[in-house]
Amino acid sequence: EQLHQGEFDFLVYTQVEHDLRFRYEPLFQEELLAVAATGVVEPCHLLPGNHQVLNLAALAQLPLLFPQERSGLGIMLRLLTEYYDIVPNITARLGDNNTLFHMAAAGLGGAILPQNAIQQSAHYPQVKTYALSGHGIGWTVCAIFRRDAVISQVEQTILDLIRQKFVQEQALDLFPRFGPSKTSP
Repeated sequence: EQLHQGEFDFLVYTQVEHDLRFRYEPLFQEELLAVAATGVVEPCHLLPGNHQVLNLAALAQLPLLFPQERSGLGIMLRLLTEYYDIVPNITARLGDNNTLFHMAAAGLGGAILPQNAIQQSAHYPQVKTYALSGHGIGWTVCAIFRRDAVISQVEQTILDLIRQKFVQEQALDLFPRFGPSKTSP
C-alpha cells in the first residue's frame, strides 16, 4: 500500500502474487533451502542416493517451522505444498526469517528459507542445509514499481548492481511452475 500511495519509489521483493497496480522487473532467482539442526532430518527424509536433497514428501513428516501465512514466504510455501499435494507438519509459525533460522538451529524443527537469508545468518556447525529438489526450487526477486513509474538513472544503476551481486548460476524450478510435472519433486 505504501508503494501504491507513492511513499516508496520501488520495492525489492519476491513476486508471489501479481497485483495489476504494479509492474515487476525481474532481478535474480533465489533458491529456497531447508535448514535443520543435525538429527532433525533423517536419511529416510532424503532422496535416495543424495543426502543433500530433501524428499518433498518429508514435509508431511518432519516438524516444521513456517513463516506467518500472509508473508511472501508463507504464501510461497502454501502454494508449493498445495502444488505437490503435501500437508506439511507445521509445529509453529514464526514472524521472520531470522527467527525461523535460529529456532531451526536450536533443533525445534526444520525451516524453509531463501538462500540469502541463510547466508546472512550466523553460522552454526550443527545446522545442515538441503535442496528441495534435484534442480532446486526457487522464486524470482523483482523490483516492483507503480504502473506509471519512470525509472531514474540512479534507480536503474541500483537495479543493475543488485543483478550483478545476486547472479544465480544454477537453473531452478521456479514459482509459479515448480517443475515439469507434479510427479517429479
